[in-house]
Amino acid sequence: MKKIVFILVLLILGSQILKSESYPLDNVLKPDSIFVSKDRVYITEGATIYMYSKNDIKYLGKFGKKGEGPGEINGSRRGNVSFSINTVGNDIFIHNRSKVMFFTKEGKFIREKRLSGGFIRGMLPVGSNFVARSFKIGSNRSRTESISIYDKSFKKKSEVAGKPEKKFERGRFFKIYFENNVFNMRTCKNEIFLNNTKEFLIDKYDSEGKKLNPIKINYNLIKVSSTQKSKIKSYYKNESRFSKFWERIRTMLDIADQYPAIKNFFVTGNKIYVQTYKKTPQGYEFYILDKHNGKILDKKIISIGILNIIKDSPYYIEGGKIYSLIENTDEEEWELVISKA
Repeated sequence: MKKIVFILVLLILGSQILKSESYPLDNVLKPDSIFVSKDRVYITEGATIYMYSKNDIKYLGKFGKKGEGPGEINGSRRGNVSFSINTVGNDIFIHNRSKVMFFTKEGKFIREKRLSGGFIRGMLPVGSNFVARSFKIGSNRSRTESISIYDKSFKKKSEVAGKPEKKFERGRFFKIYFENNVFNMRTCKNEIFLNNTKEFLIDKYDSEGKKLNPIKINYNLIKVSSTQKSKIKSYYKNESRFSKFWERIRTMLDIADQYPAIKNFFVTGNKIYVQTYKKTPQGYEFYILDKHNGKILDKKIISIGILNIIKDSPYYIEGGKIYSLIENTDEEEWELVISKA
C-alpha cells in the first residue's frame, strides 16, 4: 500500500513539472535576439528575421535585408546591424535607427516612416502610442538621454524621464557593471517599465507618460570579485574584435566593485521576471513579482545560455515560459529550448 501511495505522489509531482523541450534551428548560425508574440517566435541574425510558429516551432520562413531602401534594415558606420522588433496588432513592428517599419505577420513589407529629432533607439508600442530612448549630443560633446512618448504618427508628445547632461566620453561603452548608462525599458499593454540605477528599482508610467507607483525591493548588491575582474579583462584582451585594440582598451576599461541589482527583466501577463547577477551552477537568480504592486511571488534559479563572461545567450520570457537560444557545441548548431519560467 505504501509503495502505491509513493508512486502516486511521484506521478502527481511529475505532472506539475514542465520538462524542457528542445528544437534544433537548422537555419540559424549566430542569433542576435529572440522575440515571442502571441502566436509566433522571431529570431534575428544580422538583418534577417526567422519566423516560427509558437505552438510547435515550425519554420515559417524569413525576411529582412540589409540596406538603405524601403523595408531594408540599415547598419552603423561600422556595419553593425541593430534593431528592435515587436508587434502592433497583427503586424510586425521594427525600429531600425532612423526609421520604423511595418510588415505583415508573413514578413511582407507594408510601410515605413523616417524619424527625426536626434538619436532614437529601442522604440516600443505602448497603448495607442510608442515610447523610445532618445539621445542628443550638444556642441560641447555633452550627451542628454531621455525617454519620450510618440503618437501613432511618430510625432514626439512628451518626455517622461531623463538623465542629467553628461560629457560624452569616447570609449565609454567599456565601462561595464556600472549604474546603467542607458535605460532598460519594457512595455506591457498600457504601461512602461524602466530601470536605470544600481538599485532594485523599476519605475512605471502609463502610456501617456503619467508616473505610477514604482516597484522597489531591498536588495544587497553583489561584489564583483577579483577573479571576475580578471576574467573580464582576459575576455577583452583575447576576443578577436577587441584584441588588436587591447592596449587602448585597457586604459578605458573600468569595472565597478559591485554589480547593479538588475541584470535584465521581462514583463508578461501580470508578472515581472527580474534577473539578478547572482549566479549558481544551475543558472541565474530570478525574482518573480506582481506587476501591479511589486509583491514578491516567487524567487527561483532559472537556467539560460551563456555566450561569454560579458553576455548571456538571447532569451525571452512570455506566458510563463522561457524561450532560450542555446548553442549545442557537440552538434554545432543552435537550439531553442522552452521550459517553465
